[in-house]
Amino acid sequence: MKVTLSPSDIFEIRNLSLISSKDYEYVLDLYAPIVGIKKVSVYFAMLGESKNQKKPLTSFLSKYHLSAGEFEGSLSYLEAVGLISSYQRGREFIFTLHSPRTPAQFFGNELLYGTLKGYLRDEEIKAISDKYQVGPSPEEGFENVSEKFTEIFELHFDGQDIVNGPATGDRSLGTIHLGFDQNKFAKAIHDVNPNFILSTLTKEEVTRVGRLSALYSYEESSMASFVLDAYRIKNPIGSRIDFEKLGNICKENASYEYLKKEPLAPTDSELHGDTPTARVIRSMDRMTSLEFLVKLQRGNKPAPSDVKLIETLITEIGLPQNVVNALIFHVLAVQDNALSSAYVTKLGASLVRAGVTSALDAMNYLNGHGKGKKKKAYAKPTVEKTKPESKPVKETEEDISDEEFESLFKEGGI
Repeated sequence: MKVTLSPSDIFEIRNLSLISSKDYEYVLDLYAPIVGIKKVSVYFAMLGESKNQKKPLTSFLSKYHLSAGEFEGSLSYLEAVGLISSYQRGREFIFTLHSPRTPAQFFGNELLYGTLKGYLRDEEIKAISDKYQVGPSPEEGFENVSEKFTEIFELHFDGQDIVNGPATGDRSLGTIHLGFDQNKFAKAIHDVNPNFILSTLTKEEVTRVGRLSALYSYEESSMASFVLDAYRIKNPIGSRIDFEKLGNICKENASYEYLKKEPLAPTDSELHGDTPTARVIRSMDRMTSLEFLVKLQRGNKPAPSDVKLIETLITEIGLPQNVVNALIFHVLAVQDNALSSAYVTKLGASLVRAGVTSALDAMNYLNGHGKGKKKKAYAKPTVEKTKPESKPVKETEEDISDEEFESLFKEGGI
C-alpha cells in the first residue's frame, strides 16, 4: 500500500475470482506462514464482505477492531503476494480480491517457494506437499471402460444457439510485482554479449529470472551475467535457460554483496536525549551489526557462528543492520548472553513481517512480543519517541561506555 489510509476514506471490494473452499486451505497452508495469520484473517474478512458496495472505511475497521494503520499494513503484505490489488482515485479506493495459487502453482513459483523455505523447515514443507498429492494413474494393463458422452446423451437443439454460452467469472491470480527492470536486464545482457538475441527468451523465462532476482536481491546486471552462464543455445525456444543451473549460480554467489541490490537502508535515529538508553539506541542506528556485537563483547572477536547468523539476518531475511542490532541486544538480554540461531531467526522473520525498519521500533516490538525465557526481567516500559532537544547532541557524546552497556544488561534490557 503506497498511500496512507484514513477511516473517512471510501472503499469498495470487488471479487475478481471464484473462490472455493479449498482456496481457504491453500491460503492457510501456503500464505499464512509468510505473511502471518493476522494478515490472512484480513483477506478472509474481505472475502466475507458484501461486494460492489461503496462504504466508509471506518465501518470495516470498527467491525473487525482494526486501526487504519493495521489494515494498511495487512494490505501491503497481501498485495505483495498477489492476493489483493489496490486502486485509488482521490480518497476513494477499490480493493480487488484474487484467488491464491494452487499448491502446484505455488511450489512452481521460485519466489513464493523460496520465501516459504525461509519460514518453514523442510519437513514442514514436505507435510504440506504430501497433503496435496493425488493418486497415481492406473497401472499398465488396466483398460479404460468408461462410457462416452455420446453413448449416454442424445440431445436435439432444434437450431438453438449453443455456441455462445453465458459469461461467468473464473479464477483470477493477482500479479506479484517483482521490482525487476526488464529493460535494465536486456541492456546488461547486450553489454556483456552484443550478439545475444533477446527474442530467444520467452516471457515466462524472463518472469522466472525476475523471481530469482527478487528472491536473492540480485541486480539486473548480475542476473544477466548468470543467465548467460546458464543459457543453452541448442535447446528449443522456451527451455534455453537451464533454471537448475541458474538457481545453483544464484545460491553460490549469495555471499557476494556487490552483486546485490541495496538492502533496506537504516533510518536516522528517532531517539534523542542523553540517557544511556537513548545513546545505546543511537549506537544501534550508527554501527554495523558486527561493530555492535564487538562492542557488546568488550572488543572481543565474535564467534564464526554469530557472524554467520548476522549475515543470514541481513542478506537472507532482509533486515537493516540497525534492526539486527536491536534484535541481538534483546536476545542477549533475555537469553543469558546466548544467541540461539533458531530463536533469533524466528524473531527476525517476525520483524520483517511487521515492517520494522528502525532500532527504536524494533525494541518496542520486541519488548511487547519477545518470548524469551526471562521475559519478566525484560518487562520495562515501551520506549517512546521523543522530540529533539533544542541543542544537538555532540558527536563525542555518542560514544557509550562498556559499563553503560553492561548496566542495561543487568537491568534486563531497555
